[in-house]
Amino acid sequence: MGHDAALFAHAIEGTRFSLAAIHIGNNVTIGATAVVMSDVVIGDGAIVSAGAVVNKGTRIGAGEVWGGCLRNACASGAASSQACFASANHAESGRFAANSLSELFTPAPLPEPSPHT
Repeated sequence: MGHDAALFAHAIEGTRFSLAAIHIGNNVTIGATAVVMSDVVIGDGAIVSAGAVVNKGTRIGAGEVWGGCLRNACASGAASSQACFASANHAESGRFAANSLSELFTPAPLPEPSPHT
């Protein structure tokens, strides 16, 4: 769990107070400053990106990568990864789906150095 991440097993909705457990699987990563609200289930090996807000009642499947403010889930498939990142940058929501985490976090290749004569 990253620094300043917060888990809230309670919510105050108007005059109603609710209390619900947060279930976190094995080998889960919760990034810095992420906020996880009550009644959330995070499956084994899932990643909650830094700064993400996981709303009350959200279900994150095993191995999924989530980021942004999660009002909706993005479509599955590697082709949708960029759309999810763009969506998360606009505080929409985001389940980042890819064939592997390396597809999400692999930096662009460096240009070839120019030969010195």
